[in-house]
Amino acid sequence: MQDGSLRSSGSDREGGLGLRLLLRSLFRQLTGTTAHPLVQFGKYAVAGAIATGVDAVCFRIFALFFSPDTGSGLSDAVRARHFVIDNVLAFLISNLVAYLLNIVWVFKAGRHKRWVEVAMFYVVSGASVAIGVLLGNLLIACWGWEGNLAYLAKMVAALTINFALRKFVVFKG
Repeated sequence: MQDGSLRSSGSDREGGLGLRLLLRSLFRQLTGTTAHPLVQFGKYAVAGAIATGVDAVCFRIFALFFSPDTGSGLSDAVRARHFVIDNVLAFLISNLVAYLLNIVWVFKAGRHKRWVEVAMFYVVSGASVAIGVLLGNLLIACWGWEGNLAYLAKMVAALTINFALRKFVVFKG
């Protein structure tokens, strides 16, 4: 290509073909349930972010309108109890969103019968959230943390536990 022409050499075309094949493979992995573990983790992270967003919005709605977890007029014990109530309600909604995203986009369903899979999904989610909620409750009741900071601690604990158990126990990886 010393003459300055815009024609590509054979190796350029082969490189373009390789890039197209790579992009096509990535697209298939992003739109299906079979993916390289790193792509699957990225998909899980996106699905988890969506479900977490639903959880956070529901948590704040319940905390603002039904059982406040902030406010100077409330004792730490009352705020801690409200924190638990708000999280249980948010969990019921966000976990449904998480399950649907996981079976449609991230993992392969079918390791267990559907009812067993759903039950295991909720048990795993419930256990991880319970651990996180207990952590949040202790942070509020013992150290006076604000509800939003305790929520973040709960979220990190729950998300860490969930990926490993969903990938290796609930679904077909």
